[in-house]
Parts: sequence; C-alpha cells; structure tokens
Amino acid sequence: MDQTDYLLRLASRVRQAILKRDFEALERLNHEVHDVVSGMAAKQVLSVAERESLVLLKVAHRAAIALLASESARLVDAMNGLNARRTGWEAYAAQGGLR
Repeated sequence: MDQTDYLLRLASRVRQAILKRDFEALERLNHEVHDVVSGMAAKQVLSVAERESLVLLKVAHRAAIALLASESARLVDAMNGLNARRTGWEAYAAQGGLR
C-alpha cells in the first residue's frame, strides 16, 4: 500500500511542531517517524512518490533534531549561568537578604 499521503502529513506535522516549539509533540512524532520508517524498511519496492515523501520527512526530521540540539544547548547555558550566580545568591541569603 502506498503511504505517500501519510508520509507527507507526518512531515507536515513535524514541521508544525517545530514552528510551535512543541517538544512533547516532537517526542511523540519521533516515535511515529521511527515506526513508519522501520515498517517501510521491510518493503521491497517504494514508489517514486513514497521515496520523495521520505526525503521530505527526512528533511523535517533533521530540522527537528537541530531544534532540539539548539534548545538543549540553550538550556545548558542557562543552567550554567544560574550555577555561576549561585554563590552570590547564597552569600546574599547568608547575610539575611533584604532586611
């Protein structure tokens, strides 16, 4: 059975989740992408349309991975910044803060 329409819809859903920065949706979609690609790997012959749809899905999936990597780096930087200021906050708190 040709899955071109499903693959195109899946790629579109991935792109929409990226635009919305919906990380929970991206997690669910990642599992869905894995399942569909694993299932198609067993298929002997893909139609031209299916192959082209898979390329679009691959592009969307790579964009999602790039977004997640970028967000991870941003969070690490934010956590490092908080940690760097922790000593000052602790000293302030030890002095009784605002009196």
